Amino acid sequence: MVNSIVGESTTLRGDFEIDGVLRIDGHFQGSIKGKSEVIIGEKAQASLDLEANDIIIGGKVEGKIKVRGKVRMLPSGHLRGEVIAGKIIIEPGAFFSGQCKMWSE
Repeated sequence: MVNSIVGESTTLRGDFEIDGVLRIDGHFQGSIKGKSEVIIGEKAQASLDLEANDIIIGGKVEGKIKVRGKVRMLPSGHLRGEVIAGKIIIEPGAFFSGQCKMWSE
């Protein structure tokens, strides 16, 4: 269940802390600290520093991603940056350029 949505025609900038699931379908620039999942929709563009449990990437993302759970890149996903994750799934067709480190306690 998605708790918050950044719509396709929305541009959002800033630093945010969230408790529930966040879906970004528009443009986002800033930082997100969350305890749940972040979903980047196919038409989304995000420049961010992210700390969350999981992330699903279907759009374009640039920045630093740190998740305890998993990063899942969909075929439409495009990621440039640094990833620290417990698990990373890159589906055929997805693009990743950057550094990837596995999470360690």
